[in-house]
Amino acid sequence: MFKPFDWQGRQPRVKRDKINLLLDIGYTVLFNYIEAILNIYGFDIYKGNLHKEFYKRKSLVCDIIEPFRPIVDYKIRKMINLKQTENYKFTQHKGQYQLDWKDSNNFVSQILEEILNYKENIFDFIQQYYRWFMKDDDINKFPKAVL
Repeated sequence: MFKPFDWQGRQPRVKRDKINLLLDIGYTVLFNYIEAILNIYGFDIYKGNLHKEFYKRKSLVCDIIEPFRPIVDYKIRKMINLKQTENYKFTQHKGQYQLDWKDSNNFVSQILEEILNYKENIFDFIQQYYRWFMKDDDINKFPKAVL
């Protein structure tokens, strides 16, 4: 999706280029949004199905976020295409990119606005997941994420 921009690929937590930095920030916003909904339902967010349990990893949030990552991906791609990120002030510190705090506020607002465009889809998926989980239902009845 980002190959036309000479992107070398996704490297979580390594902000070696501007796109990885923006993806990290966007996924963090999405992660926190989904975590809040899961907490409302009373899930143990540390017990996941797809992601291995690991010390202090919120594995269930990692599981649930997966089908919704394209929300962030497409928004960032659109922002790049519309040249909305060209005026952002990026700096490098120890080989990693950082986004100026004034620009990060603007960026986070745009990402959150895009996530909220899909709030019903996200909520419906989590609700269906909750019902599937509580029934201890067949894996073939696992809910489908719709965007």
